Amino acid sequence: MAVAAPKALLDGEQQDHGGAASVRLSRDLLLSVPKGSLSYASVDSVLWSLWNEGEKPAERVKTLPIVLLHGWLDSWRSFAKLVPLLSKHHHTVALSFRGWGDSSKLGPYTIESYADDVIAAMDELSFDEFVLVGHNMGGLVATLVAARHPARVKSLILMDSCSTVRADMLLLTEAEKGGPVSLGDLRGMLESWGEDPNRELLRAFQVEHLKHGLERGAVDATFQYQAVQETYKADPTVFAQTLSDMIEEDHTDELKRITAPVLLMYGEHDELFPQEEQDAFEEALSASTSVERITLDGAGTVPHWSHYMECAEAILKFLEN
Repeated sequence: MAVAAPKALLDGEQQDHGGAASVRLSRDLLLSVPKGSLSYASVDSVLWSLWNEGEKPAERVKTLPIVLLHGWLDSWRSFAKLVPLLSKHHHTVALSFRGWGDSSKLGPYTIESYADDVIAAMDELSFDEFVLVGHNMGGLVATLVAARHPARVKSLILMDSCSTVRADMLLLTEAEKGGPVSLGDLRGMLESWGEDPNRELLRAFQVEHLKHGLERGAVDATFQYQAVQETYKADPTVFAQTLSDMIEEDHTDELKRITAPVLLMYGEHDELFPQEEQDAFEEALSASTSVERITLDGAGTVPHWSHYMECAEAILKFLEN
């Protein structure tokens, strides 16, 4: 299904890859939160219908809004290919955390403060109940929100996520290339940057994350360029602050408060969270709720780039069931 957006809503020329639109809405969508504002995208049935030349969206009598939370190095535009596919069935909102993308560059940049921002944003949007989809760092935020606000989070989808991040977790691909060996090593490097981040290393990380999508033609050089540019928008201090907080914070003991059903999604070639980490996360969540786990063949650490259609299908099927 090709999805075309009106020119007035685009940041640039529309790109269509593999049957889903690369959505780039204008930059003037902002949500007020206690420490500034969050850049976001919001696609409801009216906008979806406009994109599709008046085609009616799927029936939404009882569907809940879906809220997308991005991973480390990214912004809401990380979900540009997923939003059009989900918004046919659900009002879909994607947020950029403070410090990233076009959101306010006001700290602190922590998992706990981001979780507070999500609730403030939901209040601003008048979403009493909603579905959370979190990738990577966004998964940590999503689990904390779900644990502390179980009455509001009705379903939880986590991609490339874990119960906690440790300094000894290996960056296998980067180590093979002579880069940082572990997240602890990377944290030390980031802290040494100060206000002058190493743009080449940041670009290398994003290019590595995009390789599976480029190989299968799900994304192209334009998408890669845009992903890197979004990373460059970030507050220079947010890289070290967020990684350090992810390593130091641990809300594993709060996972037992989660009551929403959970879908875990991993790429076959996930290099950060190997099988044993996935097993431990599933076991911790299973203590209080039902958990389903799927592995996407050929995907890496960012499955919604290389396998966005499969991700959308899995999410919608999970929510329908």
